[in-house]
Amino acid sequence: MEHLSLSLVRIMEYQTSTFGSINL
Repeated sequence: MEHLSLSLVRIMEYQTSTFGSINL
């Protein structure tokens, strides 16, 4: 369970960073 949560957080962080870069 912990591994899945950590993975999800990492994916969300990656998506946010990518979208932020494109937005800027």
